[in-house]
Order: sequence, then structure tokens, then C-alpha cells
Amino acid sequence: MKLQEILDQYHQDSAQASDIARNLNFALLGVVWILSKESVANLGDFKFPLIIIVVSLTADFLQYFLKGLLEKFHFDKQEEKATDAEGNINEDYNAAPYPTYIKIVAQLLYYLKLGTTALATIIIICNLAN
Repeated sequence: MKLQEILDQYHQDSAQASDIARNLNFALLGVVWILSKESVANLGDFKFPLIIIVVSLTADFLQYFLKGLLEKFHFDKQEEKATDAEGNINEDYNAAPYPTYIKIVAQLLYYLKLGTTALATIIIICNLAN
């Protein structure tokens, strides 16, 4: 198997994990909403998991927003280097690869998203079991 095939599979799997985590967060919000409608006192048991769900959804948003912002910043720098004094862009310019920090930021937010989703799920299941 070639390295690019492994990387492509990783991107496919991590995108699927992100989709599942996002859907699970919304499902957990639904569970909390249904249980809190039965009794407002039930909502107190779910305040911490609700905060964790919000953190997870925020990490989900920031993962793509910050990565896109950093990629655009990198692109603008590379485009500036590829542009001559008259404003013509050299289409054959060999741009520098993405800096490592872009991948690190995205990966940290990705793992924060998945970790907080798992934690919220465990806490809610434990609360339901009691």
C-alpha cells in the first residue's frame, strides 16, 4: 500500500468519525432535552455533559474554521511569492508545503472533539443508568 493511499484512507475515516461525533452530539442534546421536559430537576444532572457537548461542537467548528483560515493565510503568502512586480502569477511556481502547525492545530481540535463526545456520552449513559 502506498503512503498516499494510507493518507487518503485516514482522511476518509477521520471525516466519518467527525460526522458520527457531530450526529452523536446532537442526539445527546435531544436525549437531555427529552429528559429535562419530564422534570426540570433532571436538567441539573446533565449540566456538565451539556457543557462538554458545547465544547465538542465548538471544537468541531474551530477545527475546520481555523484550518481553513491558516490554509488561506499560507496560500496568500505563497501567491505573493509567485506574483511578479506586474501582478502576473507564475502558475508553475513550486509552492512550499503546508506548515506543520496547521496539521497540529487541526489534529488537536479533532481529538478534543472526539474525546469530549465520548466523555459526554459516558456521563449521560451513567446518569441514565442511575
